[in-house]
Amino acid sequence: YTEIGRSKSGRFVFIVSQSTVSSEVRLLHAGRPAEPFRLFLPRERDHEYSVEDLGDRFVVRTNWGAKNFRLMIAPAATTADRATWRDLVPHREDVFIDGFEAFPGFVAIAERSAGLRRLRIKPLDGSPERPIESDEPDATAWLAYNSEQQTTKVRYAYTSLRTPVTTCELDVATGERAILKQQPVLGGFDPARYVTERLFVPARDGVQVPVSLLYRQGYAANGKAPLLLEAYGAYGYSSDPYFDSDVLSLVDRGFVYAIAHVRGGQEMGRAWYE
Repeated sequence: YTEIGRSKSGRFVFIVSQSTVSSEVRLLHAGRPAEPFRLFLPRERDHEYSVEDLGDRFVVRTNWGAKNFRLMIAPAATTADRATWRDLVPHREDVFIDGFEAFPGFVAIAERSAGLRRLRIKPLDGSPERPIESDEPDATAWLAYNSEQQTTKVRYAYTSLRTPVTTCELDVATGERAILKQQPVLGGFDPARYVTERLFVPARDGVQVPVSLLYRQGYAANGKAPLLLEAYGAYGYSSDPYFDSDVLSLVDRGFVYAIAHVRGGQEMGRAWYE
């Protein structure tokens, strides 16, 4: 697949070509359009990477020596020499780095850990990382569209089986958070009527598989309630617990709704897919 775009700063034009096992970026300074595109790093089988510029350096998401990906800093003048790259966020066996947004003072990171999509902030001044806290422990969160780089504010969204998609803006400098928009739900919907729960169920080989549950307040776990169970595991596609108003009519009539986050997706990292 091949696509063209520009960096968040507007300083560079990118040509990105990628397949399921490799990727390659070519870049051109937007202020010097007569120059030829140059390779950021040549294609290499089983190496996937993506980049964003921050002045005289690039932030690189790469699976080079990192099955669950890591973030690295590459000097703009020596991008093709990986010996000059350095770790910004090292690889972890229990955290899959799904994406990122680069800002002048920090990087916002989208990741998967403990089977959920989470967000955290990595300051570039060396101060400790911090998570973007959620109002619900079993919510799934992702980075929204951030069109500006020269800002301290990052936009993100979250949802759960009982919370409609909610778009927020966090000022990283002050910690102030604002809700910008929430998906409307008709019919007198009240999230307080519902309960979400997260279980880990052993598979036949003993591996603990996360399962997300939604049920009505007052539900008795006595084995008598009907259950609608969904599961999908293929192509690295993760079945995250998103709000779905179509399910509410079943839950209102006594059903338990469940999503089993089986292997084949990437809920628990790249190994969960493999």
